Amino acid sequence: MARSTRTGGSAQELAASSSRSFRTFLLVQQFEAQQIGARIARARKEAGLTQEDLAEMASFSKRSLQDYEAGVSIPYRHLRELGELLNRTAQWFLYGEVGVSESAEADRLRQIVREELAAALAPVERMLEAELRRLGRARADVDTS
Repeated sequence: MARSTRTGGSAQELAASSSRSFRTFLLVQQFEAQQIGARIARARKEAGLTQEDLAEMASFSKRSLQDYEAGVSIPYRHLRELGELLNRTAQWFLYGEVGVSESAEADRLRQIVREELAAALAPVERMLEAELRRLGRARADVDTS
């Protein structure tokens, strides 16, 4: 009976780790969408265009452009078109110019991932430590017999 409880606890801990991993994935996705949106807005402004101007030139609506710039969605299908209209490459919208500020952002994102990984691995570490203690007690029992 105790074994099934321990297994159930492990399953719950693993499920929590999975949901934490999914949460990390969503955080990364949101971070990327906001960065891409900021680059779109920057390129549009540098080109001297309003959202309405750019939307009239493009195959998507002004509302879609607003969503892209706000980081609500990532315009993967329209990056090439945006690049042509704004004299940028699709890669620039995705990754930007690797500079000091983006390196700092990448470091911040790495730190978030490290913290999430540590939190996700903590239950596994506790389970392993408990199992090692149990095995140590079992070995001590064998040695004293």
